[in-house]
Amino acid sequence: MALSLADIKAAADAKYGHKPITLEDGTTVTLVNPLRLSKDARNVLKGTSARLKEEGADEFEVLADALIAAAKTKTEGKKLVASLDNDVAYAMGVFQGYMEEVQAGEA
Repeated sequence: MALSLADIKAAADAKYGHKPITLEDGTTVTLVNPLRLSKDARNVLKGTSARLKEEGADEFEVLADALIAAAKTKTEGKKLVASLDNDVAYAMGVFQGYMEEVQAGEA
């Protein structure tokens, strides 16, 4: 049986899919699986933990950078961040939920 690129793409989409998040206004923002992000965006995500541990780090800013990097588009990411009202707990909740879900898909 021959493999088709369409089958490979469908399997990758199923295993390494994106995380949609519905905002309060009803719009949906899509966070992309890290394996499917650009190298630069992956590097932002990889550096998030270290940046959060830095003395004097603005936790919301660090998480906002990570969420914008993970978003399908910068516009979507900025809309998501704006909806979080500069609340670190909200940002951490979104980021942790995203990371848990995409890691479960990689298992």
